[in-house]
Amino acid sequence: MNKELYKPITKIIGVLFIGCLILFCFCKNHDDNYLEPENISNNAGQSEHPSIAVDSRGTVHLVWDDNTQGNEEIFYAYKYANDTWSIPVNLSNNESSSRYPCIQIDKNDKIHLVWQDASPASDWRIFYTYKAPDSLWSIPETITAQYASLVPVLAVDNNFGLHLFWKEGFSAEDCRYHYAYKPIGGHWTIQYLFTTEISSYEMKVDNNGGVHVVLDPHFETYYLEKSSNGIWSDTVRISHSPTDWQSSNDPSIAIGGDTTIHVTWAEGDTALQGIAYVKKTPHSGWGQIEAPYKNEIGSSRPKICVGTSGKIYVVWIKSNIGYGIKDETGWQKPKTLVKNSYSIGQMTMTMDNTERIYYAWKYSAPAMPENNEIYYIEFNPLSN
Repeated sequence: MNKELYKPITKIIGVLFIGCLILFCFCKNHDDNYLEPENISNNAGQSEHPSIAVDSRGTVHLVWDDNTQGNEEIFYAYKYANDTWSIPVNLSNNESSSRYPCIQIDKNDKIHLVWQDASPASDWRIFYTYKAPDSLWSIPETITAQYASLVPVLAVDNNFGLHLFWKEGFSAEDCRYHYAYKPIGGHWTIQYLFTTEISSYEMKVDNNGGVHVVLDPHFETYYLEKSSNGIWSDTVRISHSPTDWQSSNDPSIAIGGDTTIHVTWAEGDTALQGIAYVKKTPHSGWGQIEAPYKNEIGSSRPKICVGTSGKIYVVWIKSNIGYGIKDETGWQKPKTLVKNSYSIGQMTMTMDNTERIYYAWKYSAPAMPENNEIYYIEFNPLSN
């Protein structure tokens, strides 16, 4: 080869090599931004149905059910801000099955916990316990005495009132849904609401004590509310799939400081397919349904929260864990938090006053399907 021709070719190869090296380093640094989740349960059994909350001091509280000891029990662990997780503690500690815990914290950092329990007579009842700061857990109280009280969700209002929503019955066509309220220092009052088939539901309370529920009967997303005067509304369909086979499910709800209602769900409609979102302001009806993150559908169950700044945060699971933000300029480009999450619809999320997000889920590795674990991440979305 001509030596004069060889020299520029060598230079070109060198430039290409340096360019590839820079590109590799950039990609590696990008990959390094993925979060490394922490295994909280870390045992040989089935760990499922996590529920998470954070108090005013930044302490994270996490509960889940676990059958490592032979029967399903409710386990609890906590983590102080910038510290490590405590050793999990068995809270239910009985010979029957205990499932579906739901944890909430009031403005005085008192922890409230409910779950369904098959003791003492193999009938599913809902148990409730609480723990004030620096105190022990209370003796569990039995709220329901029915044969099948299942999957409770709990909320606490600014006046320390407790709100509970759950279903009665096993068959899909005969599930009866109930609501109960307990004012501070008072007793539980139970109210039957309706009978229908629902896959999932969430409940939140606003600053005035109003109760807001989203649910997905018949593969559509519906909403109902109880005003502060105690009157329940009719259920309102807020999703819109033109055909029955295009499902809208796994709804999640958040309430802004101005009492605007924000709802997201997994949408199967062709035009909206992916993560759907809609809001309802205090003085108007439901707005236009948005599709901020199309094609993020599949096994995903989106979770939503609203920061004190008014920003909206949505986190979902598909093959990875992704999230998106809506600020004053609109929906931002989605980002990936965790690669290869392998979850099957069990995740929980909360946010503190600094808009730091705490997220936990059931990790189901394909190679070990009988050894589900509870995994956890926390992050500041504004700096991630």
